[in-house]
Amino acid sequence: MNRVNNYPIPTIESLKEDISALKELLEKTEAVGVTGSLAHGCFKKWTSDIDFFVIQRVSVSDKERDEMRSALQKLAWERYGRGADVLFYTLRGLKAIPSWYTVIMASDGVLLHDKGRVKKIFHRIVSLAQKKGLVHKFYDGQPVWEMGRPMKPGEIISLKLEDDENDQR
Repeated sequence: MNRVNNYPIPTIESLKEDISALKELLEKTEAVGVTGSLAHGCFKKWTSDIDFFVIQRVSVSDKERDEMRSALQKLAWERYGRGADVLFYTLRGLKAIPSWYTVIMASDGVLLHDKGRVKKIFHRIVSLAQKKGLVHKFYDGQPVWEMGRPMKPGEIISLKLEDDENDQR
């Protein structure tokens, strides 16, 4: 196993196992995944942190969110000797597609745990981005989405998913 300072290098497979052990915290969680360098294949064993995202069906209390954040940061530090960032979304917030980062997360993030809804929503986000004319590319190993055509001055490209009956299943 590849190690740095006596800690194992995190992999998608090892994180899936680690996340599955957080059973109590996963009860109110639709999905947990990683984005950033680990998901994009450019993880630097000496300097990269772990970028987690957590999708919850509905908003939870600050205490519950802090417990999940703490559990993931503790996992990253104690098991892998590195820091972690944790982003939180609700299903509704995810479908609002609040930033370009949400599209990157949907296209290039890796789900470590999913109850079945988030993968479908991610596919819908990517499909909508493509339908609106956005093109998925890589620059210096980093994923980006850009317009596939020249834009008019002041033109705004808005992405938002409508509710779908399959999102509730």
